Amino acid sequence: MSEETHNNESRIPPQSLAEAGVWLARLKGPARDKKLEAGFREWLDSSPLNARAFEATTDVWQEAGGLRRIVPLGTVHRLPLSRMAMAAGVAFVALIAAAIWLLMPGGITTAVGEQRTVRLEDGTHVSLNTSTRVVVNYGRAERRIELKEGEALFEVAAQASRPFIVTVGNHQVRALGTSFVVRSDESVLDVILIDGQVSIATDGSDRQIMLQPGERLSMPSRHGARIDRPQMQRALAWRHGQVSLDDTPLLEAVEEMNRYSTVKIRVARPEAGRVLVNGLFQAGDSRSFAEAVAQGYGLNVVEENGQWVLTGVPTH
Repeated sequence: MSEETHNNESRIPPQSLAEAGVWLARLKGPARDKKLEAGFREWLDSSPLNARAFEATTDVWQEAGGLRRIVPLGTVHRLPLSRMAMAAGVAFVALIAAAIWLLMPGGITTAVGEQRTVRLEDGTHVSLNTSTRVVVNYGRAERRIELKEGEALFEVAAQASRPFIVTVGNHQVRALGTSFVVRSDESVLDVILIDGQVSIATDGSDRQIMLQPGERLSMPSRHGARIDRPQMQRALAWRHGQVSLDDTPLLEAVEEMNRYSTVKIRVARPEAGRVLVNGLFQAGDSRSFAEAVAQGYGLNVVEENGQWVLTGVPTH
């Protein structure tokens, strides 16, 4: 695809891309009928930008081979990393800052919707996602970082004589020269190994869990640990200002979107919260997400007390 086409896609409004993804999913789904096709044509003719958005979204879906099952809802706008960066939006990307790490009593933090990349004194780079706080404690024998909350990507400078350890509660992630992501919230701890090798240990246990590149260890608070292999482009979508959703119930999708914005989304009815969402959405763009979901399922979006509220019962 030409550079001119890339530039054109980058100027398509996020709302049009989100709506195009919903239409593609519905047209590929089992509920396609003449009424749906008529609604699609009406949407397509309403703006030249809609036609461009649908063309771009269809191209990406075809490039992926159409191998992924499409559920009744989903913005299937899945971009290669170079194109994701352009589509992420200037406002979010502008929040990414590179800095040389300085010792700060409160640690290194990011606000809601903010990302930062910092360089530690040994050359290690730490990329912090939204609402994240880490505390750095480097010593002569080891390099130790405590992830207090949030999500961070660690690109570790190799120093065989000084291990690199990330602690989360009573868990320890130990690495040498490698890159990996650690995410911690109230319900789960995730470790994704991008390159190299890490081991994960829990205080009070002799068990060491080893990961291979491409593997993810998930440790929910109420269940045992499990290892899978996520799609890495989706797992790292946040670095490009995107939220990646994969067969995600709407209630969980809203919770993920809310991480990136002070303007929250709420689902009014439980039956609406069970519909599945797929695709890549612009982080922090709560309104576009809510409106795309509403259009795809016949819901309504109302502004209430500074929130976007999805109301109504899904029509399909």
